[in-house]
Amino acid sequence: HLLSESHETGGVRITFEHGTDETRFPPMLESTLYRIAQEAVSNVRKHSRAKHATARLQYDDEKIVFELVDDGVGFARGDVAPERFGLRGIEERARLFGGSARIESQPGEGTRVRVELPVEDTLVNGRWSAHAIAAAALPTV
Repeated sequence: HLLSESHETGGVRITFEHGTDETRFPPMLESTLYRIAQEAVSNVRKHSRAKHATARLQYDDEKIVFELVDDGVGFARGDVAPERFGLRGIEERARLFGGSARIESQPGEGTRVRVELPVEDTLVNGRWSAHAIAAAALPTV
């Protein structure tokens, strides 16, 4: 639903590729991943002027990887205003969840957002870690 929304309104067309089945993940992992994808897609819609983007979702027993690549105008990271929280929010959510985020872009060359989140390490002694709870709770701006 998140990815089809913009194409239906005449925006960027986003292709979805996945190496997943119907497996459900722990709710906090799903929520964190959704919020990260939501912010990344929002950035493509608002800023990239892309015609096409590809979202990929893959996982194995250790990690889930979300990647969004667009053919838009790109940007220089230093040109992003410090009060803009979107990119930092993606990175912070991933970090708090015990994962990583890499955002690569150059003016005129589009943007790639790649996020890796651990599947199992979010539970500590059968309970959600404080970091996982914080990552899921961060507001989306």
